Amino acid sequence: MQKRITNARGIRLRGHGYGTTRCISFGHHELDLLDTWEELADQTFLSKSGVFKRFLRTESRKLKEKAMLADTLYGVTL
Repeated sequence: MQKRITNARGIRLRGHGYGTTRCISFGHHELDLLDTWEELADQTFLSKSGVFKRFLRTESRKLKEKAMLADTLYGVTL
């Protein structure tokens, strides 16, 4: 089992012992996206970070499928 790093000042500045954190900023004209984000989290019973990670996973899957298709069709003319 992974041992957690003790919580010292240096770790707090870089995230925690198991992962990392990121900050997302929204401009004034995009504040409605925060409401949508919270609504999606409530509807799916996930945290806001869970909603965002699910979105990133689906986009990552799409990129991988697109890359595999491009490799498969390399040199093929339609």
